[in-house]
Amino acid sequence: MTDIVTQLETESGRWPVLRILEDVSIRWALLRPPRDHDDDLDLLVASEDLERLVDVLGRHGFVEEPSYGRGSHRFFVGYDGRRFTKIDVVTTLDFGPLHVWQSAMADACLSASDMDDRTYRVSPSDELWITLLHLLADDGADPTETHRLARLSKLAAAAGGTDQSHGWERALATILPPTVTGERLFQALLNGDQAELSELMATARPLVRRRCLHAGRVQRGSAWFVRTAWLRVTEPARQWRGRRGLLVAVLGPDGAGKSTLLHLAGRTWPWAHQRVYFGLWPDVRNGSSFSAMLWPLRRPFRAMFRYGIGLLASVRGRLVLFDRYTYDAAAPPTGRFQGLKRMYFAVLLHCAPAPDLVVLLDAPGELLFARKGEMDPATLDAYRKAVFGHVLRLRGRAGRPQVVTIDATQEPSRVSADVTAAIWEMAADRLTHKGKGGPR
Repeated sequence: MTDIVTQLETESGRWPVLRILEDVSIRWALLRPPRDHDDDLDLLVASEDLERLVDVLGRHGFVEEPSYGRGSHRFFVGYDGRRFTKIDVVTTLDFGPLHVWQSAMADACLSASDMDDRTYRVSPSDELWITLLHLLADDGADPTETHRLARLSKLAAAAGGTDQSHGWERALATILPPTVTGERLFQALLNGDQAELSELMATARPLVRRRCLHAGRVQRGSAWFVRTAWLRVTEPARQWRGRRGLLVAVLGPDGAGKSTLLHLAGRTWPWAHQRVYFGLWPDVRNGSSFSAMLWPLRRPFRAMFRYGIGLLASVRGRLVLFDRYTYDAAAPPTGRFQGLKRMYFAVLLHCAPAPDLVVLLDAPGELLFARKGEMDPATLDAYRKAVFGHVLRLRGRAGRPQVVTIDATQEPSRVSADVTAAIWEMAADRLTHKGKGGPR
């Protein structure tokens, strides 16, 4: 996949990910500034330019995350080797439950947008009312969010006397209750009294949502409302094939950096993830000798149980990161009864199906011994040869598992970036080829 050529932080500007739109003829504007690198970029795009935008984003490594029953919203995700960027694109400015009420203000906002730091932004007045209506009417919005209210007060001051320009006064009159006028909200924002504003918005929200529903039914008709409600209810099932989480096993000798990698990769991943420890050997701690004798019988069942935990999390859409896997049983046995141990290890090797991806953290035994000092270099190298060899022989059978070998001598951040890129390539392919189908 082509890397994203720009990202949020470079010397050339504040939101360089938007530079990919500079050299193409697309009418667009940023609806609000992102709070940090993990925040979505919300873009308003002219409807006639939408497909051109989708093509541009696709050529720069972005993948669309399918959604259903969410109005004109389309969601895109990209990874540049350091961090993920999520973009929420809309062509209309609709509000209320299921985005049922059409404000018809998109073209006016695009026409009034202005260039700020080489980035097109909607005007402060338009951003004010777009944000305010989102808090008052949309599903899942919290009208008392402190950072949103603080931002609204700054926008009101910046808007000055143009608080209801470009036709917002006419649009707002349709859905604001008589007791909560646009002028009253604007003055409360200018005064900066957060407690008064929170109370006013909490009171207005249920009234505004009901009026949005009524106005939306008049605009669109009951059939549209029923169809959209059905799409939203069935959205998780429609998204399942594309969003079903991957099963990723991370293998490497002691000292290879598995724990650090899993922490960094999980923190970077843009969706939910779950870490499952799959170690086979450190079982008996301060237990009786009888308990130690039972562990060989319990290990296969524990391996199946932990795979089941990961599979359930995968079905729920989470990325599952297995810390070790049954493939550790490919390591050569030591001590007495090596023949019996080989047969037992062969059973353990087949106690769980193959994951989607196996990550092999490769580093010489001497370096690993210097890092952790728990096993001698020869033992660590023997583990690498046996376990890695077994996994590589499995590669390609029925398409699972896919295997990627990572140089674990690199800095942890570089290792994490390489592993995340490999996981993202598989996830993006799944979204592209399995996440489509049906109307939106």
